Amino acid sequence: MPFRRKIAIFEIFLLLLFGGFAHAEDMRRVDTQQGNPVELSRIHYWNNICDRIPAVVRLVVKPKHGEVRFQKIKSTIGNFGGGRLMVGSLKGCAGMPIEAVQVIYIPNSGFIGSDELTVHGGPENRLSTKVTWRIQVLKPETNQTQ
Repeated sequence: MPFRRKIAIFEIFLLLLFGGFAHAEDMRRVDTQQGNPVELSRIHYWNNICDRIPAVVRLVVKPKHGEVRFQKIKSTIGNFGGGRLMVGSLKGCAGMPIEAVQVIYIPNSGFIGSDELTVHGGPENRLSTKVTWRIQVLKPETNQTQ
């Protein structure tokens, strides 16, 4: 087995063993306008040699006034969209291509007000990061000329 692969396996082992200690629940606030979907985050994980570690993402608290969609997208290391869920150093990896899970909130038609959801995610089968988003859905801005 090549030395580089042994290092990667060892890093994954350490991540699985100690990864839960470095993460806590996080609360994020996001604004969007009525009828507009909003990207909450791009979730991606990698090891110290910039190899992708598959992300597992679960919706644990559903929003009451909208829906959440997860979709796999091509992104780059360091591009977190609206939020930051990561394992791995940016040193030497920033800007490299990676597959990410995009988290999108879509407010219900006509809804204006506050909504909330919680996502649990982590590398492979280790759900080590929990993030709650509080989304404020605002009335659309109107351009009035006088």
